[in-house]
Amino acid sequence: MPHRRPTGWTLSGSNDGTTWTGSTSATADLSLAQQTRAFQVAQPGDYAFYRLELTGGSGISLAEIELLARP
Repeated sequence: MPHRRPTGWTLSGSNDGTTWTGSTSATADLSLAQQTRAFQVAQPGDYAFYRLELTGGSGISLAEIELLARP
């Protein structure tokens, strides 16, 4: 169902769960259902909380997100 796929996203970080810093955002072709897509965070940070906001579509569906860090 193409109308349920997000068209973009914003990843933010917070240390208190109230004040959010926009780490990275993108408008991307996320129409490749059931495929893993990798995106690099433009300005990575060390936060206690992370928030992913999806845009586009109605009743947006996302199966999984994985945040990776370099040691």
